[in-house]
Amino acid sequence: MELPQKYVYAVWEYKSFSKAAKALFVSQPSLSATVAKLENELGFKIFDRSTHPISLTAKGTVYMNFLRETSELEKILAHQLKATDDMNSGSLTIGCRMSSGYSIFPIVCGEFSRKYPNINVIVDNDSSEEKLKMQTIDLLLSFAPQITECAAIPLFQERLFIAIHKNHPQAREIAAFAVPYQAIVSQSISAEQEITDMSVFSDVPFIVTGMGTDSDRRLAMMVKNHKTSSCIVINTKNFDIRYRLMKEGLGAVLVSDVFLSNYPQDSENIYYFALQNPHAYRTLYIQHLKSMGDNKILSKFIEAMLTICRDKAAILQRKNFFFA
Repeated sequence: MELPQKYVYAVWEYKSFSKAAKALFVSQPSLSATVAKLENELGFKIFDRSTHPISLTAKGTVYMNFLRETSELEKILAHQLKATDDMNSGSLTIGCRMSSGYSIFPIVCGEFSRKYPNINVIVDNDSSEEKLKMQTIDLLLSFAPQITECAAIPLFQERLFIAIHKNHPQAREIAAFAVPYQAIVSQSISAEQEITDMSVFSDVPFIVTGMGTDSDRRLAMMVKNHKTSSCIVINTKNFDIRYRLMKEGLGAVLVSDVFLSNYPQDSENIYYFALQNPHAYRTLYIQHLKSMGDNKILSKFIEAMLTICRDKAAILQRKNFFFA
């Protein structure tokens, strides 16, 4: 509420210009002049000065109701802001549609909620940088930040592997190049186990989205110099579906070590292949609008995320959650 409105509110509260001036520690002429100036700007008289005690005009009554509502809203706002500072209330919306995020966010949200149980965390699993710009979401997990008005904080680097079910017709021919599941989770793969010649997969069909995802682009770069089998195009960015199709023997997929660590089901029936290729590594970032940098809830969530993601090995070894 602006100063003139505060003066008006005080006059009505004390039903007197002199009493209001005394309570506000200002002179009565100064208070009267301020109120008169506001009335001139509004185009009507707020107070009927002919009555004793002072009363409101018809339009003044409407205006005073507005000031009372404004005062209550300001009190509510102050309370909510204080509660947010104290981390006693508030909400945060996180955007992600990648398999790595589905693996990480439950862990981070669990830790965060245990520490700040009154903060409501919402996960939007169909998000984009556009939603971040529109402030539909507060945070976004991404691979390649592109918006200049956003801060991008690196979390860690994940590694991509090729996975194919052992029952696939081409699986037996490349089985000798496979690495154990446990070697992926423990990050104990040697250089000798990494495939440098992508022609090994010339006869292997890959399951891709056909929608320009990060995985699609990386696979295209990996095999661009080699003849490969036809791709199986699935028009969905939901990696869980593509991974399940691989398990049904339809073809191979690119899969991250973070996803695999949280999805050990049937790993004994799947061949995994490590690649010596720069496109098999990608960094995960958490993004937020730079203008939101002083948001305490956002800052505390990022702090929790950085703490958990600092030790990638711990994430890979943690199997407290899996996909249904």
